[in-house]
Amino acid sequence: MEQNQFLALLKRYHTGQQNAISSPALAVAAGMSGRKIRTYINTLRAQGHPICSGDAGYFYAATDAELTATIRQLSSRMAEIAKARHGLKKSRVRFSGTEQTALPV
Repeated sequence: MEQNQFLALLKRYHTGQQNAISSPALAVAAGMSGRKIRTYINTLRAQGHPICSGDAGYFYAATDAELTATIRQLSSRMAEIAKARHGLKKSRVRFSGTEQTALPV
């Protein structure tokens, strides 16, 4: 399935949180892998399409509140990933004897 067909599928059948679809079900419906689903969703989001996610799965936003909730969720995940990255950079001392935060990673 092409990206524009995937977007049309989400808009038509999965607009609003009440119509969310799980990633495995979406993979079956779209005939593609979970990895491809995530790639499409990330690309479409970067293009400005309001594709949201929550406990029930993915959906095309019907309201600003749904979009805001997904933005908050992504921001929280970014903060947690930044903490993990920082911790890993600090752990480099185990390999060199000194912390190497100046090295690009």
